Amino acid sequence: MPWQNNNEVFGMKKKMSRFIVTAFLLSQLAAPLAYGHGDANGDQGPADLNTITISLQDKTSGAVEQVPLFSRRHAETPVAMINGEPILLEELVGEVLNIHGSMDAAESRQNVDYRALLDRLVAIKLANQEAANIGLDQLPAVRRQLEDFARTTLIKTLIRNQMTDLVPDQEEVDELYRQMALEAKLTTYTVTSKEDANLLLTQEAAGQDFDTLAEALVQAGKASGGSDEEYVQLRELLPNVAAAVFAMEPGTISEVFKAEKGYLVFRLDELRTYEDAEVRKDAEAMVLQRAAATRREAYLTELEEKYVDFDEEAAAALDFAAITEARPEAAATEIFAELTADQRPLATISDNDTVVGVVSVADIARELEKSLYHGTDRTINPTKMENKKTSLLRDKVIHIVGALEAEKQGLHQTRAYQETIRKHREKLIFNTFISKAVLPGITVKDEEARAYYQENNEQYSTPLMLKLKDLAFTNEQDAANALVKLRAGSDFKWVSANAAGLVPEENKELLHFAGALLSITALPEGLQGKAAKAGTGDVMLYADTTGLHYVLQVEQAFPPQAKPYEQVKNEAAKAVYAQKVREALDEWVASLKDAYETEIFLTAKK
Repeated sequence: MPWQNNNEVFGMKKKMSRFIVTAFLLSQLAAPLAYGHGDANGDQGPADLNTITISLQDKTSGAVEQVPLFSRRHAETPVAMINGEPILLEELVGEVLNIHGSMDAAESRQNVDYRALLDRLVAIKLANQEAANIGLDQLPAVRRQLEDFARTTLIKTLIRNQMTDLVPDQEEVDELYRQMALEAKLTTYTVTSKEDANLLLTQEAAGQDFDTLAEALVQAGKASGGSDEEYVQLRELLPNVAAAVFAMEPGTISEVFKAEKGYLVFRLDELRTYEDAEVRKDAEAMVLQRAAATRREAYLTELEEKYVDFDEEAAAALDFAAITEARPEAAATEIFAELTADQRPLATISDNDTVVGVVSVADIARELEKSLYHGTDRTINPTKMENKKTSLLRDKVIHIVGALEAEKQGLHQTRAYQETIRKHREKLIFNTFISKAVLPGITVKDEEARAYYQENNEQYSTPLMLKLKDLAFTNEQDAANALVKLRAGSDFKWVSANAAGLVPEENKELLHFAGALLSITALPEGLQGKAAKAGTGDVMLYADTTGLHYVLQVEQAFPPQAKPYEQVKNEAAKAVYAQKVREALDEWVASLKDAYETEIFLTAKK
């Protein structure tokens, strides 16, 4: 089909790309603890996870004990003590899970450096204590961020609690699934010129037979294509083509679509639903998301009705349609000068006749004025102002009533909430300490960046590029036979024509390596090691995770080339800067350990 094989509308080839993102993180706090289910006092998780232990020294006796890492009973056991403040085992577990995931794989467990993770927590704790002593935690910006985060977290918790019993409506899921899991049988033609494609539609609309007209274009060399017995899933088409197919009736003809090579015209022969568990999961998720949005809106409206009184007279002051109608030439600066001075309550939030918050006309006006990025010397757009006004007022009201209701329910007293706030506070203050105490004075000279570039030249080289020819087999033996023949000097085309057990082209698991110049990093991970030193003419065998076996011959190889320093000097400078930050932080931590009594109870690194 033209929209599948030549990228005119959709390409079936699997994209073999690997994005490597390198980031220098100054801090990563522990992820939420996930001990699993079971006895609240016992060890948690699968039996094999319960065998993971760490060595902890008892502070009083000095005895070393093997403590299960995933143990609820030992969760509050100190693994370190900083100036009398403990770092608990559950914090270390959180850091382990944050870095290494679920720990289900044996390889993950073997690669955990518990001491390095604990050192990270120690650094954060030391920085927090020093920051508190020099008053960084009392900076207005820090206090404001903490207050905003605490309030937002409370409101999110409140709303999340309203969703605990939410389930997707199965009738809605079925209906949405029937719309999403559609596949079509199409008769498609790629016409060389737009004029011929439009003429085809005009003649068909006048009563002539579509197939006869299209086949005449094919015979004249002006088109290609025809009927196809295969079905194509709508999600595999470009959005505009899929939308057209969805709206069509069987037997009808499409409009003309621009393709990479020519113009597409097709007839919808049949449209049907197919079975796909993943699509059904997507449908369930979408229905659940809609239901959650509906319940959220209903709940917030209920809170507004419970706590909020709106002043309609004050609201009229922010009727921007009326304002611009009465004063069409007035600049925004003139209008907002008046509105930002209007202190009348627009919304009053009360609890048992006690006012707990007010949103004034001026509050909304100030925010609206800030949103005028192009200045206030021009007239305002009433429609934009109305939309922003409504959103701002709702946000400010919910900011107050949400926190009020959450506190009345005692959500701010729950351990989960307090732990979330503690972790965020530690992270925020640690980052503040870094920016205020560690980073000032750190600079990178050009000669330092250049020296780093020269010492790490391989990091700044283009990857090995390969142009490959491929044969895919359903079993390993047939692939091995082809490999032997190619290594013996047989012609690739001859081997391809005479090989047994080749994978059919229509197999959707088939990877296509041929036809494009691929970087070594774009290849599947299992192949990268084999291809790392490949040269022109080399042949290799690769088995993918789906059970297919590939014989690959290198048609051309382009070795890595070092990039000029001027092209990568910013990257090199960033690497040197990150290294200096690490060293400066290490120096700070060492000096803080002298100032604050630091005890480590973890006795083994791994």
